[in-house]
Amino acid sequence: MKRSAFAAIAAALALAGCATTHSPAQGTFRGSYVYFADAAVFTDCRTGSKLPVALEGDNLALERAYAAARKAPAEPVVVEVKGRVESRPPMEGPGTRPTLVVEKFLRVVPEGRCEAR
Repeated sequence: MKRSAFAAIAAALALAGCATTHSPAQGTFRGSYVYFADAAVFTDCRTGSKLPVALEGDNLALERAYAAARKAPAEPVVVEVKGRVESRPPMEGPGTRPTLVVEKFLRVVPEGRCEAR
């Protein structure tokens, strides 16, 4: 993905209120998380943007909480994390794409709904 596309997604996240600190693509995120077949996807509650999740930072805590909370394989679980969106190479294909880097897993949302906070 070209840099301009990354900037557009970061700006959309910021305008939607997802980015709450320091940079337009950093802050507290609430969204639906799915981990399946060694890949994780986060769907932001406010924007509907789907982002791959980097397998670094506090991702292991997120994976463990997801495994404990889900009721079936590949079932989405709503979570809150602190993190940032960075341009990263995809698992397959050329270029880069916006990717969520989890800096701190905060919680599984008990009510499990993707609603505005």
